[in-house]
Amino acid sequence: MTFQVGRFWWLLLGVLVVASSAGAQDRVAQQIGLLQTSSDFRVRTQAALALGSSKDARAVAALCKSLDDANTTVRIASAAGLGRLNLGGGDCLKRRFAKEQSTSVKNSIDRALAQLGPSGPSIDAKTRFYVALGSTAHETSRSDVDAMVRRGMAKAATAAGGFALAPNGETAAAAQGVLAKHSQVKGFYLSPKLTLTYAGGRLNIKLNIAMLTYPDKNMVGQFSRTVASPTSEPDPALEAELVTYVAEAAMKQFSQIAPSL
Repeated sequence: MTFQVGRFWWLLLGVLVVASSAGAQDRVAQQIGLLQTSSDFRVRTQAALALGSSKDARAVAALCKSLDDANTTVRIASAAGLGRLNLGGGDCLKRRFAKEQSTSVKNSIDRALAQLGPSGPSIDAKTRFYVALGSTAHETSRSDVDAMVRRGMAKAATAAGGFALAPNGETAAAAQGVLAKHSQVKGFYLSPKLTLTYAGGRLNIKLNIAMLTYPDKNMVGQFSRTVASPTSEPDPALEAELVTYVAEAAMKQFSQIAPSL
């Protein structure tokens, strides 16, 4: 009798697990339906946020599509959902950013792209350096600094050749596994710190880069790049331009330093 009761509970548990999984899948489908068809922007906003927490790859296409929603709040939530989901969508986020007019939506897209990690070159037979980018430390009020630095550095890494960028948030074990398969590749971790000040009628930006081995993160050196431009008052657009510029310059300089490390 005990054996039969045990079998019953195991069978019941299996049924519950299957039902729970099916229920989760149904909820994702329901939220996708609400995001695509509800006439209430508040419902669409909540659906986008829910999909961002779903851990379901089906949500990516739906959230990408809703980046074109007529409502600003829905677009903000859709970008945030893609960032939190972290299963892709970088291309659609960039496409939307290029034509987006709302600063709030652009900021949400920047944060999402930072969560997804830099979209730079991947390892191939010509790769010599595997680089992980740390989060950019800064004391500005801007929420998009890290995303701008990552984009600038990823662009320069692609142009330099011989570089591959590690995915954002990669574990040490995963990095060791990647490097074990590519004995010709050397790993580095770059930790950026940005300073942005206005003084003497100029905008001054300094980007300091700490260079560490990767994935063990032993310090091997540091360097900095600076850029300045005349301006009579705070200028967010100029800030963005110079942050991106100094990030590209920093990665270009690292590409010249790396072979000697």
